[in-house]
Amino acid sequence: MRIREQLDELAAKLARAQQELAVAREQIAFQSGVADEAQVRERDHLLERLFEDIDSAETRPANGSRRQ
Repeated sequence: MRIREQLDELAAKLARAQQELAVAREQIAFQSGVADEAQVRERDHLLERLFEDIDSAETRPANGSRRQ
């Protein structure tokens, strides 16, 4: 009878561990999504700055282009 009790305890521990693993996988998936979104926002921000720099460079006269 003792072996049966030990098996039941192990089965319960295994079930808890599987639940914890499922929660951990969900958390990893969520955090991965958050990280991906942050990376896209950082890239968008850098692209916006790049385009702003290009636009401002196009509106400025180039060095040496002034006639005297």
